[in-house]
Amino acid sequence: MHAELIDRESIRSLLLNILRGVYRFEQFEVHKFGLTFQQIYLLKFLNGNTELTISKIAQEMRMKLFSATRLVDQLEEKSLIERKRSKTDKRSVLVTLVKKGQRLIKKIDDATLDTILSNITRFSEEEIKAFLLTSEYIEAILDVETQDGTK
Repeated sequence: MHAELIDRESIRSLLLNILRGVYRFEQFEVHKFGLTFQQIYLLKFLNGNTELTISKIAQEMRMKLFSATRLVDQLEEKSLIERKRSKTDKRSVLVTLVKKGQRLIKKIDDATLDTILSNITRFSEEEIKAFLLTSEYIEAILDVETQDGTK
């Protein structure tokens, strides 16, 4: 389907539905686990990576370095992550997820999967396939440049 086949009002409605669903779901996670959306996202991002620099975290989260540092500070205070000096470059600080953080991410993921698997039973096989296909491309469809012009 090409962009000219979709009218602007349909896209506005679609975006509101997506934002509403994501917002309400994230509010559920925030309330249930006592973390902010950014904290949860960073923990999930760290869970897929062994060690990251704060600058890589800032780049991924599209935020200033001082904001990423503050976010890392908050999670370190909760004993969910730790910082350590790089063995190869002593000037570089690496951030890793500790066992407590890994256990929390597992709880968050389990709650997420339980909710999705429970809710998805209300939909037909065709609707589920359409959702899965759309989910593969949603990031590319919503892709925007950051304030500094990078993607």
